[in-house]
Order: sequence, then C-alpha cells, then structure tokens
Amino acid sequence: MVFDMIPSLTYLSLSGCGLTNANLGLHLNSSKILPNIEHLDLSLNNFEGQLPHFFQNMTSLTFLDLSYYNLSLAWNSVNILNMIPSLSELHLLGCGLHNAPFSPTYLNSSAYSNIQHLDLSWNSIEGRFPSELMNITSLKVLDLSENNLNSSIPVMPNLLKLDVSHNVFEHMELVGIWRQCHLKELSLKYNHFGGEMIGPSSNTSECSHYALEVLEAYLNELNGSIPKALERLRSLEELDLYDNELTSPVPTFLGNLTKLHLSYNQFSGSIPESLGRLTGLTLLSLQSNLLTGPIPESLGRLTCLTDLYLQSNLLTGPIPESLGRLTGLTHLNLQSNLLTGPIPVTVGQLTKLVDLDVSENSFKGKEQVRASTVSLSIIQ
Repeated sequence: MVFDMIPSLTYLSLSGCGLTNANLGLHLNSSKILPNIEHLDLSLNNFEGQLPHFFQNMTSLTFLDLSYYNLSLAWNSVNILNMIPSLSELHLLGCGLHNAPFSPTYLNSSAYSNIQHLDLSWNSIEGRFPSELMNITSLKVLDLSENNLNSSIPVMPNLLKLDVSHNVFEHMELVGIWRQCHLKELSLKYNHFGGEMIGPSSNTSECSHYALEVLEAYLNELNGSIPKALERLRSLEELDLYDNELTSPVPTFLGNLTKLHLSYNQFSGSIPESLGRLTGLTLLSLQSNLLTGPIPESLGRLTCLTDLYLQSNLLTGPIPESLGRLTGLTHLNLQSNLLTGPIPVTVGQLTKLVDLDVSENSFKGKEQVRASTVSLSIIQ
C-alpha cells in the first residue's frame, strides 16, 4: 500500500474504488502500516475472505467501515477485530455475516468493550434477536435493519438508538417500545406488523420516564386508533406513522412534537384545534386521509412551521387568514380538497414560500397572489 509512506495519516477513505484483496497487501509486514489512522473506510469494494494483517497494528483506529466486504470465509475476522480495542464505530453492512465465522454469536464484552456504534444491517440474520449483543454494554447505536429478525428484543439499558426496520416482526410489542426506557430513537418501519398499536400490557413493567424522542413506524399496516398511552412519551419530538391504516380522529394528546407525519392513513373527522398548541412543530403532514371540516385558525399559531401538507382530504371552507402568520413556511399544499372563498392576501406575504399548491378546489372568482417566490392564478 502506498499509504504506508504517510505515517501522519489519520483519515483515509477508499470507499467504492473497486479494490480487491491484492490491493491491500494482505501478507505484507504490517509493523509500520498506518500506525496513526483513526478513520478507515474500505466499504463498497471487492474484498472477500481473510482480513489484512495490518489491522492488528492500528491501535489508534476508532472508525472502521468494511461494508460489503464478504466475510463469509474470513476465518481470522474475530481474532483481528479483537486486536482493535480502540474501535468505537464499526460498520459491517452486507458482509454475509449469517454465513461467517464472525457472527453475532461470537460477540462478547471483552472483544467489543469500546464499541458504541455497530451496524449489522443487510446481513440476512434470521430468527431471534442476537442476545449476545447485550454483552456490549458500551453500545449506544445499533443498526439491525434489513435482516429477518422476528423475536422479542431484550432491554439494553445503555442503548440510545435502535434501527430494526425492514425485518419480519409480527407484532409491534415484540420490539418492546414500553420496555426500552432509555432509548431516544427507534425505527420500526417496513415490518408490516398489522394489527393495532397498543399501550403497555399489564405484565409489562412500565418506565417512570421514557426518553424516546423519535419514533418511526411507517409502512407497517397498523390499524385502529393511536393509543392514548403515547402521551406518556413526553420527550417525543418526531412521530412518523405515515402509510398505515390508522383510523379515528387525529389525536389531541400529543404534546411536544416538532414533526408529525400521519399521511396516507384513514383518519376522519376534523383537524383538531388543539394542534395549534404544538408550537414547536416544523412539519405537519396530514395528507391523503378522510379529514373533513375547515382548516382551523389555530394552525396560525404554529410559527415554527416550514412544511404544511393537507392535500387530498375533504376539507371545506376558506383558507384561514391566520396562515399568513406562518412566515417561515416554505411548502404549503392544500391541493384536492373542497376549499372555497378567496385566497387570503396574507398567503402572498409568505416570502419564504417556494412550493404552493391549491389546485383542485372550489375557489370562486379570480384571485391573484404574488410574492417574491409565488405567482398563483386561479380562475373560476
């Protein structure tokens, strides 16, 4: 490797360079190769089999990405990685770990005492959650997306971010949302759970406080209403449930959100006035539901809002003047409703607006709205 002549090198990315094992010099004398490297990205190449021996001398290495390195024949992978105690972030996306000597079964606390971020996505790991991961007490971020997991996820009290999207969990409660007290981000998308979202069961020990800030559960075929138990997630900032089969009115008990994405469901009834209390909202998306009635004036209190999507509903009445107070709004879509009356002049004063769609409504007369970023003409 030519890079061994640059001993000061601390950051090296060779991602997507079409390299093979021969380019790494797997059998070179490794005593002086990259001794100070801290960040090494070898992802998206054509490596397979035995790992290079020079890893054992990278005592400063904290970040290693071997994604798409075929480790299914890497008999030395466990020994080599055990020799990098400084490693804190490891990416092994698409490495064939389901067939490799290096598999979750081999993980233990001594080998990975400093690992904080571990990516095992796209590895076809099947069945039970690899409980050996619980031995990695330093772990804060775990990505197990794009596998075939289907069993209950144990509590990992130090974990802050968990991604188990694109697996085959049959029930949402297997993920243990009501048991993971310290988790801050949870992604469950594309599991096709079906059934209802439910609160904690009677035999579940509830948390005195939930740290969860981000919950992604879209494209899961969830039905029924959003359970009132969600109000216990008092730290929740982002709730993404789009493209499910959720029904009933839009919930009124969600308190500190910055992003609310409930599009492509079957919510009915009117948009609750109480949404105007979510003054930290930057995104509100309720498109493609069955919502009726007027757009509430209270939405004008959402002064942090940048994106408002209410298209493809059955909303009636005029566009409220109060929307003109949303001076940070960049995207406003009211298309395909039953809105009537004039378009408020205040909409034309939204100078940051770059995307405005009020087509397919029932406005009467000819109204012109012009601003520095908007030119809109609707003719009867």
